[in-house]
Amino acid sequence: MEKLNASVDAVRLITGDELKGLGCKVPYCTGAPAYIYSTSYWSSPYSSSSAWRVVAGGKTFGQNPVETKNAYGVRPVIELSKSLFEQ
Repeated sequence: MEKLNASVDAVRLITGDELKGLGCKVPYCTGAPAYIYSTSYWSSPYSSSSAWRVVAGGKTFGQNPVETKNAYGVRPVIELSKSLFEQ
């Protein structure tokens, strides 16, 4: 495989604002592309005691108390160097 000659600038969780920008509106996420709500996950913290949650199928989108019992994953965002796309 050929090297891309670029670097990963940051890895973080997707934010509630980014989800809203993609079409999620409390309490549903079905206005976003299907890959956004194809699995259940937590995104970035909303406050010290809650986080944004997306449930598979887009049935729920909103801030919820973080519960350690839930088996949700996370939705990472990988930011790449602009040089990857320059020619």
